[in-house]
Amino acid sequence: MNSCMGVLVCAALIGATSSGQGPVGVTPFAQSGDLIVADTGAGRVLRLSDLNLDGDFNDAGEIAVYFQGSAGLLALQFPTGLTVDARNVVFVSDSTSDAIFRLEDLDGNGDCMGAGEATTWYTPAAAVGGVPSPTIFGLVVALDGTIYAANSNTTSATSGLDTILKFHDDNQDGDALDSGESVIYASFTNTSVGASIPTNVGILPDGSVLYTENGAATAAGALQKGVWRLHDDVVPNGVCTDPGEVTLWYVPTSASSSFFYGLAMDRDGTAYVTDTGLERVLKARDLDANASITLVAEESVFYSVGAASTMWACAVGDGAVAVVEDTAPDRVYVLRDLNADGDASDAGEKVDVWQDTLGSFDIGAPRAIAFLKGPTVKFDAVPLQLGQSATLTVDTVPNASVGVFVGALPVSIVIPPYGTLGFDLLPGAYFELIPVSPVGPAGGYSLTLPVPSDPAFLNVSLILQGVSVEPSRTRLATAQNITFQ
Repeated sequence: MNSCMGVLVCAALIGATSSGQGPVGVTPFAQSGDLIVADTGAGRVLRLSDLNLDGDFNDAGEIAVYFQGSAGLLALQFPTGLTVDARNVVFVSDSTSDAIFRLEDLDGNGDCMGAGEATTWYTPAAAVGGVPSPTIFGLVVALDGTIYAANSNTTSATSGLDTILKFHDDNQDGDALDSGESVIYASFTNTSVGASIPTNVGILPDGSVLYTENGAATAAGALQKGVWRLHDDVVPNGVCTDPGEVTLWYVPTSASSSFFYGLAMDRDGTAYVTDTGLERVLKARDLDANASITLVAEESVFYSVGAASTMWACAVGDGAVAVVEDTAPDRVYVLRDLNADGDASDAGEKVDVWQDTLGSFDIGAPRAIAFLKGPTVKFDAVPLQLGQSATLTVDTVPNASVGVFVGALPVSIVIPPYGTLGFDLLPGAYFELIPVSPVGPAGGYSLTLPVPSDPAFLNVSLILQGVSVEPSRTRLATAQNITFQ
């Protein structure tokens, strides 16, 4: 495998420059991976893949069943929440069975219908000392694998609390059914039905948890509508049950007329909230780090729908906000702030990527949405140090072969159905297939490679890009700009 560094050497010798310019633009979803959508109308999870790279999922074959409710021993009936961890494991909540299912594409064929690919991750009936989860709306997974769930118990003031639940697979056996692996992270008023209605959850960069609250103003003891922050820091004990650990983070303008179903977090702490009622997508970021949204500059309307809409959920990825809408016509659309003015209200910044009147596949009742991660092949640290070693990390689906391209001229070339190439295939480009095939069941590995010590490579700039040959398809990974010093 040391020959892979020879790729870099060869490319550097054939016309590489020291411009330092990185790869430019990508087409929607060409690099980040696919979308997954929960369909409550048919009890299933769907995978959306833009195979011809035309910017939508309306073409034949671009929507496929990722998991069907009755497959095997599991019966997914009414999926309400989706989240995806760092290894592309999907967790989906079912508000009928009160369960959370775990979906992992073990054979890399593009779905989770095979043996052992769909398992019960949590259900109160099977959990040792488990917590009630009668109506889970939204899910989010932290980097350490902890899952938080917004649980709305809206049927009775006495049958149970509205809660944020916390799950963690402490013994690494593939579920959260063991003693101590499920707890009530925070609980809210149950003075009357509808006093608290938690609908979704997100995680800030500091690890604190946000949740959307939709308590009915007419209910006795109702909580303030908006986004609340849960922070286990007054008495650090793994839960937010002490005074001062549940605080109001964001109250949008005219919140009394709103219902906040969707919440998605960007890496910089920006929160996107869907507002069904005022038909808008809100954007908020705590710029002054005072643990709340108080400045005018900290909040804005990112997009206004302009008509009655039920925006169940949103997701952030690939520089875009994806929104799922269960309103005639049902649709999924993508919002991008192309001119960096803080919103997605300008021409071309909102694109319908699926609509039930246009697409070849009908999603009966789209409810939750999330991004799957695309394949990556990259050096963990750049610039590369001359004469030292560098770690090349490959992350893709199980049972895939991986190749590496290296080039010098940054461009953006769309090559359907593979993706976007980040450099020009002219003299100065090179390709080598990494001789590790298949990748294996884990879907990833790291390689330690020697970096040339020749000073001729100092400040040379190259572009590295991988290609993942998978059981279900072949696609390009994200491009990476690399330099030597």
